[in-house]
Amino acid sequence: MLDLLLLAALSGAVVYLLMHRASRRTSRQLIELAASEARFRDLTELSADWFWETDAQHRITWISAGGSVATFFGSMPTFGKRFWEIPRVEVEPRALEAHLERLHEQLPFFDLEIQRTDERGARLIHIISGQSRVTPRGHFLGYRGVGRDVTEQRHAERAVFEAKERVEVALDGGNLAEWHFDVQRDEFYAGDGWVRFLGHGRSPAVGKGAMLYDMMHPEDRERSRSIMVRALNGELQEYVDEFRVPTRTGEWKWLQARGRVVERDAEGRALRVSGTIADIDSRRRAETALQEAEQRYRSLVDLAPNGVMVHSGAVIAYVNPAAARLLKADSPAQLVGLELEALFHPNDLPRVRESLRGLLAAPSAVGFEERHLRCLDGSEIIVEAAAVSFLERDHLAVQAVFRDVTAERMARRALAEREQRFRDVVHASGEYVWETDAQWRYTYLSERVEAVLGYARNDLLGRTPHEFMPLGEAHFPDTKTPFREV
Repeated sequence: MLDLLLLAALSGAVVYLLMHRASRRTSRQLIELAASEARFRDLTELSADWFWETDAQHRITWISAGGSVATFFGSMPTFGKRFWEIPRVEVEPRALEAHLERLHEQLPFFDLEIQRTDERGARLIHIISGQSRVTPRGHFLGYRGVGRDVTEQRHAERAVFEAKERVEVALDGGNLAEWHFDVQRDEFYAGDGWVRFLGHGRSPAVGKGAMLYDMMHPEDRERSRSIMVRALNGELQEYVDEFRVPTRTGEWKWLQARGRVVERDAEGRALRVSGTIADIDSRRRAETALQEAEQRYRSLVDLAPNGVMVHSGAVIAYVNPAAARLLKADSPAQLVGLELEALFHPNDLPRVRESLRGLLAAPSAVGFEERHLRCLDGSEIIVEAAAVSFLERDHLAVQAVFRDVTAERMARRALAEREQRFRDVVHASGEYVWETDAQWRYTYLSERVEAVLGYARNDLLGRTPHEFMPLGEAHFPDTKTPFREV
Protein backbone atom coordinates (compact mmCIF):
# COMPACT_ATOMS: atom_id res chain seq x y z
CA MET A 1 0.00 0.00 0.00
CA LEU A 2 2.78 2.36 0.87
CA ASP A 3 4.50 1.51 -2.37
CA LEU A 4 1.39 2.45 -4.34
CA LEU A 5 1.10 5.78 -2.58
CA LEU A 6 4.74 6.49 -3.24
CA LEU A 7 4.35 5.56 -6.88
CA ALA A 8 1.29 7.82 -7.22
CA ALA A 9 3.16 10.68 -5.59
CA LEU A 10 6.08 10.24 -7.94
CA SER A 11 3.74 10.10 -10.96
CA GLY A 12 1.96 13.25 -9.85
CA ALA A 13 5.28 15.02 -9.43
CA VAL A 14 6.38 13.99 -12.89
CA VAL A 15 3.07 15.16 -14.41
CA TYR A 16 3.31 18.43 -12.55
CA LEU A 17 6.85 18.97 -13.76
CA LEU A 18 5.85 18.18 -17.32
CA MET A 19 2.83 20.50 -17.19
CA HIS A 20 4.87 23.25 -15.60
CA ARG A 21 7.50 22.99 -18.27
CA ALA A 22 4.81 22.96 -21.01
CA SER A 23 3.16 25.97 -19.43
CA ARG A 24 6.42 27.84 -19.37
CA ARG A 25 7.04 26.89 -23.02
CA THR A 26 3.54 28.09 -23.96
CA SER A 27 4.07 31.33 -22.06
CA ARG A 28 7.34 31.93 -23.90
CA GLN A 29 5.63 31.20 -27.22
CA LEU A 30 2.82 33.59 -26.38
CA ILE A 31 5.34 36.26 -25.40
CA GLU A 32 7.30 35.66 -28.60
CA LEU A 33 4.05 35.71 -30.61
CA ALA A 34 3.01 38.99 -28.98
CA ALA A 35 6.46 40.44 -29.65
CA SER A 36 6.31 39.24 -33.25
CA GLU A 37 2.84 40.74 -33.66
CA ALA A 38 4.07 43.98 -32.09
CA ARG A 39 7.00 44.05 -34.51
CA PHE A 40 4.62 43.35 -37.39
CA ARG A 41 2.29 46.14 -36.36
CA ASP A 42 5.23 48.50 -35.87
CA LEU A 43 6.41 47.65 -39.38
CA THR A 44 2.94 48.15 -40.82
CA GLU A 45 2.83 51.59 -39.29
CA LEU A 46 6.12 52.42 -40.97
CA SER A 47 5.06 50.93 -44.30
CA ALA A 48 3.68 52.98 -47.17
CA ASP A 49 0.97 50.34 -47.46
CA TRP A 50 -1.59 49.61 -44.79
CA PHE A 51 -3.03 46.33 -43.57
CA TRP A 52 -6.44 45.17 -42.45
CA GLU A 53 -8.46 42.22 -41.24
CA THR A 54 -12.17 41.38 -41.32
CA ASP A 55 -14.36 38.82 -39.66
CA ALA A 56 -16.45 36.15 -41.35
CA GLN A 57 -19.14 38.78 -42.12
CA HIS A 58 -16.50 40.98 -43.83
CA ARG A 59 -16.65 43.59 -41.08
CA ILE A 60 -13.38 45.37 -40.29
CA THR A 61 -11.77 44.13 -37.08
CA TRP A 62 -8.34 45.71 -37.45
CA ILE A 63 -6.63 48.39 -39.54
CA SER A 64 -2.97 49.27 -39.19
CA ALA A 65 -1.98 52.77 -38.18
CA GLY A 66 -0.22 55.14 -40.55
CA GLY A 67 -0.50 58.47 -42.28
CA SER A 68 -2.15 57.21 -45.45
CA VAL A 69 -4.87 55.40 -43.47
CA ALA A 70 -5.57 58.42 -41.28
CA THR A 71 -5.68 60.66 -44.37
CA PHE A 72 -8.07 58.39 -46.24
CA PHE A 73 -10.54 57.46 -43.53
CA GLY A 74 -10.13 60.55 -41.37
CA SER A 75 -12.47 60.49 -38.38
CA MET A 76 -14.97 58.20 -40.09
CA PRO A 77 -15.89 55.06 -38.05
CA THR A 78 -14.38 51.94 -39.61
CA PHE A 79 -14.43 49.08 -37.09
CA GLY A 80 -17.45 46.84 -37.40
CA LYS A 81 -18.22 48.16 -40.88
CA ARG A 82 -17.58 46.77 -44.29
CA PHE A 83 -15.36 48.89 -46.56
CA TRP A 84 -18.23 49.90 -48.81
CA GLU A 85 -20.35 50.84 -45.80
CA ILE A 86 -17.93 53.42 -44.40
CA PRO A 87 -19.44 56.91 -44.79
CA ARG A 88 -18.27 58.83 -47.87
CA VAL A 89 -16.34 55.84 -49.24
CA GLU A 90 -17.35 54.98 -52.80
CA VAL A 91 -16.90 51.84 -54.86
CA GLU A 92 -17.83 51.60 -58.51
CA PRO A 93 -21.08 49.54 -58.65
CA ARG A 94 -19.93 46.99 -61.20
CA ALA A 95 -16.62 46.51 -59.39
CA LEU A 96 -18.48 46.04 -56.09
CA GLU A 97 -20.80 43.46 -57.63
CA ALA A 98 -17.85 41.43 -58.91
CA HIS A 99 -16.10 41.84 -55.52
CA LEU A 100 -19.10 40.48 -53.60
CA GLU A 101 -19.19 37.43 -55.85
CA ARG A 102 -15.56 36.65 -55.00
CA LEU A 103 -16.23 37.14 -51.28
CA HIS A 104 -19.12 34.75 -51.47
CA GLU A 105 -16.78 32.13 -52.97
CA GLN A 106 -14.09 33.05 -50.39
CA LEU A 107 -11.69 33.72 -53.25
CA PRO A 108 -8.75 36.13 -53.09
CA PHE A 109 -9.28 39.54 -54.73
CA PHE A 110 -6.90 42.18 -55.99
CA ASP A 111 -6.87 45.95 -56.49
CA LEU A 112 -10.44 46.81 -55.54
CA GLU A 113 -10.53 50.59 -55.92
CA ILE A 114 -12.18 52.58 -53.12
CA GLN A 115 -12.52 56.36 -53.29
CA ARG A 116 -13.35 59.14 -50.88
CA THR A 117 -13.73 62.91 -51.17
CA ASP A 118 -12.24 64.71 -48.17
CA GLU A 119 -13.48 67.89 -46.51
CA ARG A 120 -11.51 70.06 -48.95
CA GLY A 121 -13.07 68.37 -51.95
CA ALA A 122 -9.91 66.47 -52.87
CA ARG A 123 -10.42 63.03 -54.37
CA LEU A 124 -8.48 60.25 -52.55
CA ILE A 125 -8.06 56.84 -54.15
CA HIS A 126 -6.83 53.60 -52.52
CA ILE A 127 -6.80 49.99 -53.68
CA ILE A 128 -7.19 46.94 -51.44
CA SER A 129 -6.30 43.31 -52.01
CA GLY A 130 -7.09 40.40 -49.68
CA GLN A 131 -7.04 36.68 -49.05
CA SER A 132 -9.38 34.56 -46.93
CA ARG A 133 -8.38 33.31 -43.45
CA VAL A 134 -9.38 29.81 -42.33
CA THR A 135 -8.70 27.58 -39.33
CA PRO A 136 -6.70 24.37 -39.68
CA ARG A 137 -9.99 22.59 -39.92
CA GLY A 138 -11.13 24.88 -42.76
CA HIS A 139 -13.45 27.13 -40.79
CA PHE A 140 -13.72 30.56 -42.51
CA LEU A 141 -12.58 33.41 -40.25
CA GLY A 142 -12.64 36.37 -42.61
CA TYR A 143 -10.14 38.20 -44.81
CA ARG A 144 -6.71 39.69 -44.29
CA GLY A 145 -5.13 42.04 -46.80
CA VAL A 146 -3.25 45.15 -47.74
CA GLY A 147 -4.25 48.62 -48.92
CA ARG A 148 -2.31 51.16 -50.88
CA ASP A 149 -2.68 54.87 -51.60
CA VAL A 150 -2.72 55.27 -55.41
CA THR A 151 -4.06 58.83 -55.51
CA GLU A 152 -0.90 60.30 -57.03
CA GLN A 153 -0.59 57.37 -59.39
CA ARG A 154 -4.15 57.80 -60.62
CA HIS A 155 -3.66 61.55 -61.00
CA ALA A 156 -0.48 60.90 -62.98
CA GLU A 157 -2.29 58.32 -65.14
CA ARG A 158 -5.10 60.81 -65.67
CA ALA A 159 -2.62 63.51 -66.60
CA VAL A 160 -0.93 61.17 -69.06
CA PHE A 161 -4.31 60.19 -70.52
CA GLU A 162 -5.37 63.82 -70.90
CA ALA A 163 -2.00 64.73 -72.42
CA LYS A 164 -2.32 61.86 -74.87
CA GLU A 165 -5.87 62.92 -75.63
CA ARG A 166 -4.68 66.47 -76.32
CA VAL A 167 -1.94 65.11 -78.55
CA GLU A 168 -4.47 63.00 -80.46
CA VAL A 169 -6.78 66.01 -80.86
CA ALA A 170 -3.84 68.07 -82.08
CA LEU A 171 -2.79 65.29 -84.45
CA ASP A 172 -6.33 64.95 -85.78
CA GLY A 173 -6.61 68.72 -86.19
CA GLY A 174 -3.27 68.80 -88.01
CA ASN A 175 -4.21 65.82 -90.20
CA LEU A 176 -1.46 63.78 -88.49
CA ALA A 177 -1.08 60.42 -86.78
CA GLU A 178 1.61 59.02 -84.51
CA TRP A 179 3.67 55.89 -85.16
CA HIS A 180 6.24 53.85 -83.22
CA PHE A 181 8.57 51.11 -84.42
CA ASP A 182 10.26 48.58 -82.11
CA VAL A 183 13.29 47.64 -84.17
CA GLN A 184 14.35 44.54 -82.22
CA ARG A 185 10.86 43.00 -82.21
CA ASP A 186 10.02 44.34 -85.67
CA GLU A 187 6.74 45.64 -84.22
CA PHE A 188 5.03 48.63 -85.78
CA TYR A 189 2.31 50.59 -83.99
CA ALA A 190 0.39 53.49 -85.49
CA GLY A 191 -2.46 55.57 -84.10
CA ASP A 192 -5.90 55.31 -85.62
CA GLY A 193 -5.42 58.53 -87.57
CA TRP A 194 -3.23 57.18 -90.34
CA VAL A 195 -5.62 54.30 -91.03
CA ARG A 196 -8.54 56.73 -91.10
CA PHE A 197 -6.61 58.44 -93.88
CA LEU A 198 -7.15 55.24 -95.82
CA GLY A 199 -10.85 54.88 -95.04
CA HIS A 200 -10.62 52.23 -92.29
CA GLY A 201 -12.14 52.46 -88.82
CA ARG A 202 -9.00 51.79 -86.76
CA SER A 203 -5.56 50.27 -87.09
CA PRO A 204 -4.33 47.02 -85.56
CA ALA A 205 -2.71 47.55 -82.15
CA VAL A 206 0.61 46.02 -83.26
CA GLY A 207 1.82 44.89 -86.66
CA LYS A 208 5.08 43.86 -88.23
CA GLY A 209 7.37 46.56 -89.56
CA ALA A 210 7.36 44.87 -92.94
CA MET A 211 3.58 45.36 -93.06
CA LEU A 212 3.89 49.03 -94.01
CA TYR A 213 6.43 48.32 -96.77
CA ASP A 214 4.22 45.58 -98.19
CA MET A 215 1.38 48.10 -98.41
CA MET A 216 3.46 50.70 -100.28
CA HIS A 217 3.35 51.34 -103.99
CA PRO A 218 6.06 49.23 -105.69
CA GLU A 219 7.80 52.37 -106.97
CA ASP A 220 8.15 53.75 -103.41
CA ARG A 221 8.99 50.59 -101.47
CA GLU A 222 12.76 50.24 -101.89
CA ARG A 223 13.44 53.96 -101.59
CA SER A 224 11.53 54.20 -98.31
CA ARG A 225 13.23 51.09 -96.88
CA SER A 226 16.65 52.51 -97.82
CA ILE A 227 15.92 55.82 -96.07
CA MET A 228 14.82 53.98 -92.92
CA VAL A 229 18.01 51.87 -92.90
CA ARG A 230 20.14 55.00 -93.21
CA ALA A 231 18.26 56.60 -90.30
CA LEU A 232 18.70 53.47 -88.15
CA ASN A 233 22.42 53.45 -88.93
CA GLY A 234 22.74 57.08 -87.87
CA GLU A 235 23.52 58.35 -91.38
CA LEU A 236 20.41 60.54 -91.27
CA GLN A 237 19.36 62.55 -88.25
CA GLU A 238 15.71 62.26 -89.26
CA TYR A 239 13.69 59.83 -91.32
CA VAL A 240 11.53 61.70 -93.88
CA ASP A 241 9.80 60.03 -96.80
CA GLU A 242 6.71 60.35 -98.95
CA PHE A 243 5.01 57.24 -100.30
CA ARG A 244 1.73 55.89 -101.60
CA VAL A 245 -0.48 53.32 -99.87
CA PRO A 246 -3.87 51.97 -100.99
CA THR A 247 -7.12 53.18 -99.48
CA ARG A 248 -9.96 50.84 -98.56
CA THR A 249 -11.43 51.41 -102.03
CA GLY A 250 -8.15 50.54 -103.75
CA GLU A 251 -7.03 54.03 -104.72
CA TRP A 252 -3.47 55.18 -104.03
CA LYS A 253 -3.03 57.92 -101.45
CA TRP A 254 0.09 59.92 -100.63
CA LEU A 255 1.35 59.95 -97.01
CA GLN A 256 4.44 61.54 -95.49
CA ALA A 257 6.29 59.86 -92.62
CA ARG A 258 8.68 61.74 -90.36
CA GLY A 259 10.53 60.27 -87.39
CA ARG A 260 13.79 59.76 -85.58
CA VAL A 261 15.52 57.17 -83.45
CA VAL A 262 14.54 57.81 -79.82
CA GLU A 263 16.44 54.98 -78.16
CA ARG A 264 19.72 53.18 -78.86
CA ASP A 265 21.59 50.50 -76.91
CA ALA A 266 25.08 50.83 -75.43
CA GLU A 267 26.61 49.88 -78.78
CA GLY A 268 24.60 52.48 -80.68
CA ARG A 269 22.12 50.12 -82.31
CA ALA A 270 18.68 51.63 -82.83
CA LEU A 271 16.00 50.20 -80.56
CA ARG A 272 12.96 52.42 -81.09
CA VAL A 273 11.85 54.93 -83.71
CA SER A 274 8.91 57.32 -83.26
CA GLY A 275 7.33 59.93 -85.45
CA THR A 276 4.24 61.16 -87.26
CA ILE A 277 2.44 60.36 -90.49
CA ALA A 278 0.65 63.11 -92.43
CA ASP A 279 -1.95 62.91 -95.17
CA ILE A 280 -0.37 64.88 -98.03
CA ASP A 281 -2.53 63.51 -100.82
CA SER A 282 -4.17 66.87 -101.58
CA ARG A 283 -0.79 68.59 -101.65
CA ARG A 284 0.77 66.00 -103.95
CA ARG A 285 -2.22 66.07 -106.27
CA ALA A 286 -2.01 69.85 -106.36
CA GLU A 287 1.72 69.63 -107.08
CA THR A 288 1.06 67.14 -109.87
CA ALA A 289 -1.65 69.38 -111.33
CA LEU A 290 0.70 72.35 -111.06
CA GLN A 291 3.49 70.45 -112.77
CA GLU A 292 1.14 69.41 -115.55
CA ALA A 293 -0.07 73.01 -115.90
CA GLU A 294 3.52 74.24 -115.95
CA GLN A 295 4.36 71.67 -118.59
CA ARG A 296 1.41 72.80 -120.72
CA TYR A 297 2.43 76.42 -120.22
CA ARG A 298 6.05 75.59 -121.08
CA SER A 299 4.88 73.83 -124.25
CA LEU A 300 2.81 76.84 -125.27
CA VAL A 301 5.68 79.21 -124.49
CA ASP A 302 8.11 77.06 -126.47
CA LEU A 303 5.75 77.17 -129.46
CA ALA A 304 4.90 80.88 -129.13
CA PRO A 305 6.01 83.11 -132.06
CA ASN A 306 7.02 85.91 -129.68
CA GLY A 307 10.12 85.83 -127.56
CA VAL A 308 9.69 85.01 -123.85
CA MET A 309 12.43 85.58 -121.31
CA VAL A 310 12.63 85.05 -117.52
CA HIS A 311 15.39 86.70 -115.53
CA SER A 312 16.18 86.91 -111.83
CA GLY A 313 18.69 89.31 -110.37
CA ALA A 314 19.20 90.76 -113.89
CA VAL A 315 20.56 87.37 -115.04
CA ILE A 316 18.72 85.40 -117.73
CA ALA A 317 17.24 82.16 -116.36
CA TYR A 318 15.08 81.04 -119.29
CA VAL A 319 14.34 81.94 -122.91
CA ASN A 320 12.03 80.18 -125.34
CA PRO A 321 13.11 79.07 -128.84
CA ALA A 322 11.51 82.15 -130.45
CA ALA A 323 13.64 84.45 -128.26
CA ALA A 324 16.74 82.48 -129.20
CA ARG A 325 15.92 82.91 -132.90
CA LEU A 326 15.26 86.64 -132.54
CA LEU A 327 18.58 87.17 -130.73
CA LYS A 328 20.48 85.00 -133.24
CA ALA A 329 21.46 82.36 -130.66
CA ASP A 330 22.17 78.76 -131.62
CA SER A 331 19.91 77.53 -128.78
CA PRO A 332 18.13 78.90 -125.69
CA ALA A 333 20.94 77.50 -123.52
CA GLN A 334 23.37 79.94 -125.16
CA LEU A 335 21.47 82.85 -123.60
CA VAL A 336 20.87 81.40 -120.11
CA GLY A 337 23.25 82.94 -117.56
CA LEU A 338 23.97 86.11 -119.56
CA GLU A 339 23.68 89.54 -117.94
CA LEU A 340 20.43 91.16 -119.05
CA GLU A 341 21.99 94.57 -119.78
CA ALA A 342 24.36 93.00 -122.32
CA LEU A 343 21.40 92.64 -124.72
CA PHE A 344 20.30 96.32 -124.70
CA HIS A 345 21.58 99.23 -126.75
CA PRO A 346 23.44 101.70 -124.46
CA ASN A 347 20.91 104.44 -125.27
CA ASP A 348 18.12 102.29 -123.81
CA LEU A 349 19.90 101.34 -120.57
CA PRO A 350 18.68 104.29 -118.42
CA ARG A 351 15.03 103.48 -119.20
CA VAL A 352 15.62 99.73 -118.77
CA ARG A 353 17.18 100.24 -115.33
CA GLU A 354 14.33 102.51 -114.26
CA SER A 355 11.76 99.89 -115.30
CA LEU A 356 13.67 97.14 -113.49
CA ARG A 357 13.77 99.12 -110.26
CA GLY A 358 9.99 99.35 -110.29
CA LEU A 359 9.53 95.66 -111.18
CA LEU A 360 11.90 94.48 -108.45
CA ALA A 361 10.44 96.72 -105.75
CA ALA A 362 7.19 94.71 -105.69
CA PRO A 363 5.19 92.45 -108.02
CA SER A 364 4.08 94.76 -110.85
CA ALA A 365 3.87 95.08 -114.62
CA VAL A 366 5.22 97.33 -117.41
CA GLY A 367 3.30 97.75 -120.66
CA PHE A 368 4.72 97.44 -124.16
CA GLU A 369 7.60 99.81 -124.86
CA GLU A 370 10.01 100.04 -127.76
CA ARG A 371 13.54 98.78 -127.09
CA HIS A 372 16.68 98.26 -129.18
CA LEU A 373 18.36 94.90 -128.62
CA ARG A 374 21.81 93.67 -129.60
CA CYS A 375 21.85 90.15 -131.02
CA LEU A 376 24.64 87.68 -130.39
CA ASP A 377 25.92 88.12 -133.95
CA GLY A 378 26.34 91.87 -133.39
CA SER A 379 23.24 92.98 -135.31
CA GLU A 380 20.48 95.10 -133.77
CA ILE A 381 16.72 94.64 -133.75
CA ILE A 382 13.83 96.82 -132.61
CA VAL A 383 11.33 95.11 -130.32
CA GLU A 384 8.21 95.99 -128.40
CA ALA A 385 8.55 94.47 -124.92
CA ALA A 386 6.34 94.15 -121.84
CA ALA A 387 7.26 92.63 -118.48
CA VAL A 388 5.70 91.43 -115.23
CA SER A 389 7.42 90.60 -111.93
CA PHE A 390 6.28 87.78 -109.62
CA LEU A 391 7.38 85.95 -106.47
CA GLU A 392 9.11 82.63 -106.95
CA ARG A 393 10.61 80.87 -103.90
CA ASP A 394 10.51 84.12 -101.94
CA HIS A 395 12.44 86.00 -104.65
CA LEU A 396 11.13 88.36 -107.31
CA ALA A 397 11.62 87.20 -110.88
CA VAL A 398 10.70 89.03 -114.09
CA GLN A 399 9.08 87.53 -117.16
CA ALA A 400 9.25 89.56 -120.37
CA VAL A 401 7.61 89.03 -123.73
CA PHE A 402 8.86 90.81 -126.83
CA ARG A 403 8.17 90.83 -130.55
CA ASP A 404 10.40 91.94 -133.40
CA VAL A 405 9.04 95.13 -134.99
CA THR A 406 12.19 95.98 -136.95
CA ALA A 407 10.60 95.44 -140.38
CA GLU A 408 7.44 97.29 -139.32
CA ARG A 409 9.44 100.25 -138.05
CA MET A 410 11.60 100.30 -141.18
CA ALA A 411 8.52 100.19 -143.43
CA ARG A 412 6.85 102.97 -141.43
CA ARG A 413 9.98 105.05 -141.63
CA ALA A 414 10.26 104.49 -145.42
CA LEU A 415 6.59 105.45 -145.85
CA ALA A 416 7.09 108.62 -143.85
CA GLU A 417 10.14 109.50 -145.89
CA ARG A 418 8.28 108.96 -149.18
CA GLU A 419 5.35 111.03 -147.96
CA GLN A 420 7.66 113.83 -146.94
CA ARG A 421 9.37 113.77 -150.34
CA PHE A 422 5.98 113.97 -152.06
CA ARG A 423 4.92 116.93 -149.98
CA ASP A 424 8.21 118.65 -150.62
CA VAL A 425 7.68 118.23 -154.37
CA VAL A 426 4.11 119.55 -154.20
CA HIS A 427 5.18 122.51 -152.14
CA ALA A 428 7.92 123.35 -154.63
CA SER A 429 5.39 123.24 -157.51
CA GLY A 430 3.24 126.04 -156.02
CA GLU A 431 0.24 123.78 -155.35
CA TYR A 432 -1.16 122.79 -151.99
CA VAL A 433 -2.07 119.31 -150.73
CA TRP A 434 -5.16 118.40 -148.73
CA GLU A 435 -6.92 115.40 -147.24
CA THR A 436 -10.46 114.98 -145.90
CA ASP A 437 -12.42 112.34 -144.06
CA ALA A 438 -15.61 110.67 -145.33
CA GLN A 439 -17.65 113.79 -144.40
CA TRP A 440 -15.35 116.07 -146.36
CA ARG A 441 -13.79 117.59 -143.27
CA TYR A 442 -10.20 118.60 -143.79
CA THR A 443 -7.74 116.42 -141.94
CA TYR A 444 -4.51 117.70 -143.56
CA LEU A 445 -3.54 120.86 -145.44
CA SER A 446 -0.09 121.81 -146.63
CA GLU A 447 1.36 125.21 -145.80
CA ARG A 448 0.73 126.46 -149.36
CA VAL A 449 -3.04 126.61 -148.70
CA GLU A 450 -2.68 129.90 -146.87
CA ALA A 451 -1.19 131.56 -149.93
CA VAL A 452 -3.70 130.00 -152.35
CA LEU A 453 -6.97 130.31 -150.39
CA GLY A 454 -6.05 133.07 -147.96
CA TYR A 455 -7.09 131.06 -144.87
CA ALA A 456 -4.87 129.85 -142.11
CA ARG A 457 -4.47 126.08 -141.98
CA ASN A 458 -5.74 125.85 -138.40
CA ASP A 459 -8.92 127.70 -139.43
CA LEU A 460 -9.68 125.12 -142.13
CA LEU A 461 -8.80 121.83 -140.38
CA GLY A 462 -11.94 119.99 -139.29
CA ARG A 463 -14.19 122.09 -141.56
CA THR A 464 -15.75 121.27 -144.93
CA PRO A 465 -15.07 123.38 -148.10
CA HIS A 466 -18.66 124.70 -148.37
CA GLU A 467 -18.31 126.37 -144.95
CA PHE A 468 -15.99 129.04 -146.35
CA MET A 469 -16.91 129.04 -150.10
CA PRO A 470 -19.54 131.48 -151.46
CA LEU A 471 -23.09 130.12 -151.28
CA GLY A 472 -23.91 127.89 -154.22
CA GLU A 473 -20.33 127.46 -155.42
CA ALA A 474 -19.52 124.42 -153.33
CA HIS A 475 -19.94 121.16 -155.29
CA PHE A 476 -19.04 117.74 -153.96
CA PRO A 477 -18.32 115.06 -156.55
CA ASP A 478 -18.80 111.31 -156.10
CA THR A 479 -16.22 110.44 -153.45
CA LYS A 480 -15.82 106.89 -154.75
CA THR A 481 -14.07 107.97 -157.98
CA PRO A 482 -11.14 110.28 -158.68
CA PHE A 483 -11.97 113.80 -159.78
CA ARG A 484 -10.17 116.88 -161.18
CA GLU A 485 -10.71 120.62 -161.32
CA VAL A 486 -13.77 120.95 -159.14
